Amino acid sequence: MHFLKVSISVSHEGIEALTAILYDLGITSIEIIDAQEIKQLIENSTGWDYFDASLLSDDVGAEVSLYLNNDPTTAETLKSITAAVDELKTTVLDFDTGTLEICTQIVNDEDWANNWKKYYKPFPVGEKVLIKPAWENISDADGRIVFNINPGSVFGTGMHQSTQLCIQLLENYLQPNNTVLDLGCGSGILSIISLLLGADNAIAVDIDSNATANAYENLSLNNLPKHRYNVLCGNVATDKTLQDEIGYGKYNVVLANIVADVIISLLDCIKLQLAPNGYLICSGIIKERLTDVETSLQAHGFTITETIFKDDWVALSAKKDL
Repeated sequence: MHFLKVSISVSHEGIEALTAILYDLGITSIEIIDAQEIKQLIENSTGWDYFDASLLSDDVGAEVSLYLNNDPTTAETLKSITAAVDELKTTVLDFDTGTLEICTQIVNDEDWANNWKKYYKPFPVGEKVLIKPAWENISDADGRIVFNINPGSVFGTGMHQSTQLCIQLLENYLQPNNTVLDLGCGSGILSIISLLLGADNAIAVDIDSNATANAYENLSLNNLPKHRYNVLCGNVATDKTLQDEIGYGKYNVVLANIVADVIISLLDCIKLQLAPNGYLICSGIIKERLTDVETSLQAHGFTITETIFKDDWVALSAKKDL
């Protein structure tokens, strides 16, 4: 199905006035991209380890977009929008509404869902793994284990540096028949790959309930039995019931591909969950936070065994001291 995307340039101050006239026309489903709001969020937040610096550009305008069915009523609706916007341009207000320029574009819902797929191809990670989107076929994996994934969500595709670093360390420290815990599992990519690499069973945990279905779907795509894999939802840092359900002292490998502050906050918990001589593999750490993580690991009784880098990202493996 084709749609007409209508985008209107507006100032930050003019967003409310513009959306009000759209609501008056019965258009309530709109998309707002406000550069100033994004900039303020990043500048005022202490929880960001990494963000795209281009978001802090000097352009603090906004864009309001809506989608119209491309049918005989579209022209009349667009005419009403144009007339209302023109009226807003001539209205005397205490603020600048911006250009209020209207741009239109025909888009296809199939394009949204499928066009990006042509850019997502099988790719090797580490020495043993090949990540393959479910719709691709390969004739030769070159001796690598193949992880099939349906990246239909934001939970992880394997393309990020931090995920690839984790897989590299997983290859180095995972032993046959190990038990694995994956904290912040997202799509389940790391814990499912651990099963493919020889782990006996794995538990995956994520704070987002939508991750559960995504992880189980990827488990099925790799023809692995559900009795070897359990996905739990909750906040490990604060939920004692969840901590008890996960269990203590039984995981040979704990994976934490999150961000530095969350990893640090979980170290007390992770130390209890690891088996004697177990390994923590942690990533999602930018270089500027490496010292903070190293210091916290050592303070919690871990010995750092390996540190690897890719671009601005770092992953660590650390052994639990007895």
